Amino acid sequence: MPHRSVNLAFLGCGAITRTHSRTLRRLGAGVQCFYASRQPAKAVATARQLEGAGVFDSYAAALVDNRIDTVLVATPPDTHLELTVAALEQGKNVIVEKPAFLRAADFIPVRGAAARSGRLVLVAENYCYKPLARVLRRIIASGVLGAARIDERRVDEDAPAGGAHRLPYRCLNDGLRFSTKARMPSFWSSSANVAWNSRRSNSRPSASELS
Repeated sequence: MPHRSVNLAFLGCGAITRTHSRTLRRLGAGVQCFYASRQPAKAVATARQLEGAGVFDSYAAALVDNRIDTVLVATPPDTHLELTVAALEQGKNVIVEKPAFLRAADFIPVRGAAARSGRLVLVAENYCYKPLARVLRRIIASGVLGAARIDERRVDEDAPAGGAHRLPYRCLNDGLRFSTKARMPSFWSSSANVAWNSRRSNSRPSASELS
């Protein structure tokens, strides 16, 4: 028996929404895409460009529409928690763009709302599923590196060699490139002089571009 198509509403019409939409269309995934924005004209233009199934002139309108099965929260990060909980309360499955929430504690109300609604929440983070991430999880869990912690520091390419803010190149994994004064999240072991830098920082779009 063929599966019915999924009706997915994008909350926010920025660059990542266009990227996901084109991927879904290329894969022929059987997903009908709807677009919601605080700027109705932007939702209309995005839907026209990406051959969307419909538009909403607010996020709230998308959340209460019975046609929508799933929402993808692609708004500025400081709005993710409120929108995710609201979507779950309306019986929607939720995909949250990274970074998911501002604080680790924000996952607690999300988990509660998901349990009450019986719906799913997925963070759109590809690295969670890559072989490298799985290997790292196994190594960390084994305890061979000792206690692990997350360390975030700034890299200043203009700092003098050996300066406090300049990380030795040997700590960077192949192909990683950092812009001047980029913020760099890293994995460090407390018992070994190793570091694994998860990603390079990119310039971030403004809130208006994401809405």
